[in-house]
Amino acid sequence: MPTYINTNTNEYPLYPEDMRVRFANFDEEAMPDGYAIAHDVDVPESTNVQIVEELFPVLNDGTWTRQYVVIDLTAEQIAFAEQSLIEINKKYSSGNSNTLSGSAPNVIE
Repeated sequence: MPTYINTNTNEYPLYPEDMRVRFANFDEEAMPDGYAIAHDVDVPESTNVQIVEELFPVLNDGTWTRQYVVIDLTAEQIAFAEQSLIEINKKYSSGNSNTLSGSAPNVIE
C-alpha cells in the first residue's frame, strides 16, 4: 500500500484514505505541495527471534524512501513469547475437541 509524507510537518505515515480526506481530488500523479510519496523497498527478512521495524523515511536525491531495521529480541522477550506459546498450546490442546460450541452463522446464499 502506498504511503505518503507531509514534508512540511514530517507527518508520516499517511495512507491513500488520509490523502483523499485532505484533498477531494487527490491524484498521486500530481502530488499536492508539501506532500511526497514514500517509495516502497523490500522489507528485510527476519528470524523468529527478530522483529522488523519501519523507521522514518529517508530523503535521497529528492526521493523519499521507506526504510526498515531488523531488531533482535531480548532474552526476556523471547522467554515471554515462548511462555505465551506454551500457555496457548495448553489451552487449546488439553484434550478438548477442536470444535467450538455454538451454531453456524447465518449465511445468505
